[in-house]
Amino acid sequence: FLSSFQDEFWEPRLSLDYQPFNWPLHLKASAGRFAQIVSRLILRNELGLGEQLWFLTTQDRARPAIEASEFTFGSWWEKEGWLWDIEYYYKRTSNLTSFILNENQNSNNAYARGNAFAKGIDLLIKKKWKGYATWCSYSFAKVDFQFAQLAFGQPFPADHDQRHIFKWTHLVNLKNWEFSATWNFKSGRPYSIPTISESYSHEQEQFVYNLDYTAVNQKRLPAYHRMDLSVTCQIDSKKGHTAKVGLSVMNVYNKNNIFDRIFQLVIQEEEPNLISYDRPMLGLTPNLFLSLEW
Repeated sequence: FLSSFQDEFWEPRLSLDYQPFNWPLHLKASAGRFAQIVSRLILRNELGLGEQLWFLTTQDRARPAIEASEFTFGSWWEKEGWLWDIEYYYKRTSNLTSFILNENQNSNNAYARGNAFAKGIDLLIKKKWKGYATWCSYSFAKVDFQFAQLAFGQPFPADHDQRHIFKWTHLVNLKNWEFSATWNFKSGRPYSIPTISESYSHEQEQFVYNLDYTAVNQKRLPAYHRMDLSVTCQIDSKKGHTAKVGLSVMNVYNKNNIFDRIFQLVIQEEEPNLISYDRPMLGLTPNLFLSLEW
């Protein structure tokens, strides 16, 4: 119950875990409804706005609370240091808000409401030995948005839709030393390639060009991958004080991963040209840290 908006949100949830015949195998399932009164605005514009915008639910329902229904089922198995976990999920989210302002649109009509549909499978395999542990996880997922004002009302890949995500981690403990290595791989995120629209302005007595994002997220960036390494040493004093010093290196092989691809309309010699820019992610990044406890 949110007193400032006089709204009530019912969030029933059910979770089951069943172990047949005392086997190490467990069967699990869950279902539930969720509500969120703080939402992130999904930006769709050609004005260079790249920051995330957040807002609260409004009393007039112009920006309603996000509501979601989720269903999962799977199984997990644990024995002799091994852990296997697999889960399928389906989630439907309603009342998403998109901001689709362009240069010729009034900001009062720039909000659109839509839905999201997500489904996928998560897999985790983990093994522990004395002084060493390794685990890998894999996710196969599909996330779509649907807005009446975008892509002719047809579903299109969400901005965070990445079909394959794989992560493999190794952890070694040698007395006071801890070494870790992690490799990450993710499919490329979707992005939109605009077209150039042309119209004649009688006021300016010339042709005016704008970017048209009718097709949404029809292309994908290159796949993302990186290797991270870290080493930590723990020093314990006789007085009960503890110090930890360590070094971590992210993206050890300095992979040039792309975070986003943006486009700009440039007029050169009275001819419109479309120029793209890639926003890179961090390259090789070392980090030295010291932690003291007493």
